[in-house]
Amino acid sequence: MTKVVSLNPPNTYNSHSLVNSDGKLFFIARDGINGQEIYVSDGTAAGTHIVTDFETASSTIAAGSSLTPFKNGILFKRGNQLWFTDGTPDSVFLVKEFAPLISGTALHLYNSFLVDSILYFIAETSSHGNELWRTDGTEDGTVMLTDICAGPCGSDIYHFVKLDDYRIMFTATDALGGNEPWIYQFDTPPPVGVNSIAGNTENQLKIFPNPIQNHEVLLEWDKNLEPKNIQLIDINGRVILNEVV
Repeated sequence: MTKVVSLNPPNTYNSHSLVNSDGKLFFIARDGINGQEIYVSDGTAAGTHIVTDFETASSTIAAGSSLTPFKNGILFKRGNQLWFTDGTPDSVFLVKEFAPLISGTALHLYNSFLVDSILYFIAETSSHGNELWRTDGTEDGTVMLTDICAGPCGSDIYHFVKLDDYRIMFTATDALGGNEPWIYQFDTPPPVGVNSIAGNTENQLKIFPNPIQNHEVLLEWDKNLEPKNIQLIDINGRVILNEVV
């Protein structure tokens, strides 16, 4: 085992958020001179360097910058801005800036999903709430796909699963039901609900593992709830479980 390079001042731990993209390791570190910045490495000391100096020594790039593999580099967030780099200083550019919110952040990459060089992710605006977006790495190609929960309510999208080369499945909440399974077929908006569990306006049903294949199924719900009619539905809308619990 060999240490690749020594960046951090003694007695500190600041290298984190390591991701591999196109055979390059991207990570966030502090070297004692610059603030906390994004670095790239090819696995050698000579090939390990800062990508660009965003911050002063007294401030840092956020630990939650969500370095996300994308094409030959990474997408990452800086505040409410979406950025790209392939690891060279000249490649760092702003993809899109989202309007700031009164509280919280407008951009979320921790729950993103990459399909055929298109990144699907969650972003929040004051007029639409948090909804499903996509980006091809350009400003014009960074758009909201649809407003599932119409208006500013937000659809709380989560649990992306790729079904095949044409569809992704996720959970989302619209104005009529609770947190339900939805399918998005690429280039055919808007997403459509697979089915709906009647009356589920507040409580979420979680299924583990997800996706399910040759495993036992664990259903998890709030033990304080009144007895409910639980339906387990496959991706084609077929009811495979219908019981009162």
